[in-house]
Amino acid sequence: MLQTRLYFAGSAPKAVDQYVVSQGWSRLFSQLNDRSRIEKWMQFKDENPDLWLFIDSGAFSAYTKGVDINLDDYINYMNTNGDYFNVMVQVDTIPGKTSAEQDVEIYLKAPKLCWDNFLDMRSKLRPEIRSRFIPVYHEGEDWQWLDNMLSWVDPETHEQLKYIGIAPHMELSSDHRRDFGLEVYRHIKKLNPEVKTHAFGMTALDVLKYVPYTSVDSTTWLKSAIYGGILVPRGKSGKLCLVNVGERTTNSPDHFCYKGADTKKFLLNLIESYGFDVSELATLTPNQNVLEEREENITNSIAQRQMFNAKAMMKYLEDNDFIGAGKSTRRLVASGGVTR
Repeated sequence: MLQTRLYFAGSAPKAVDQYVVSQGWSRLFSQLNDRSRIEKWMQFKDENPDLWLFIDSGAFSAYTKGVDINLDDYINYMNTNGDYFNVMVQVDTIPGKTSAEQDVEIYLKAPKLCWDNFLDMRSKLRPEIRSRFIPVYHEGEDWQWLDNMLSWVDPETHEQLKYIGIAPHMELSSDHRRDFGLEVYRHIKKLNPEVKTHAFGMTALDVLKYVPYTSVDSTTWLKSAIYGGILVPRGKSGKLCLVNVGERTTNSPDHFCYKGADTKKFLLNLIESYGFDVSELATLTPNQNVLEEREENITNSIAQRQMFNAKAMMKYLEDNDFIGAGKSTRRLVASGGVTR
């Protein structure tokens, strides 16, 4: 079983959140966009203190929308509610727009701005919640900034950081993200081997078989369901792949309707084993008339598919073990062959 904690990120319907709560799973919200949802989860935590709640600063959303985050307001928000939050993220400086569009000057300036801002924000937090407040290292920054983060010692407590954030490039392959993560852990092993790590936007859960991140977050469970998709394991590796089951998307070439009899049987058994009704899916045919008045099921409900996807992702973590890096991968990292 993989020991990484998975935080389900993004805004979901009320029924989906209630399902996640009932399962005791973890949630990530943006303080910039989701404060009403955070308040609801704080109420959930009053009833079930074992629920885990991760608060993102919303810096990436603010960056893409061209808006500023009120730092004093965010700091006050954490000081007021921080006892409910298991992890809180600094307002970081995003260096560049995509992996294909990298401004050298931005990458040179951003890490120092990011680190200075972390230290300033941390100093204004209540001491008892500071260990939950994490800085962020972005792929593409000079490795010296990760080393700086790992080597830093609190001048008051004389302790190193207990938790840090890692932001891989999300546009690149899972192999690349694996190799980047292994390089991150090479630095961790040398400078702060006890530090916990959170990897942002981990859409490829198979990376976790090789890189021992403490926690990750993902919105994959939400987004794929909107377009009719559910996540199902494929082959011996059990890698999660999309299968379309939506009643309005039967024209999709990857739709359940076009699978062979054995594959259909496997999928129906799998979906049913997760606790979801398959009666309508079993009889679904291309271009059939869609009935409006009936109970929600996995073919007609985005929420049902989102619940299924959350279950599938947790099942992946349960069914797979950590295997670490093979010799060839270790040689690649050690030789500097990892793409930065």
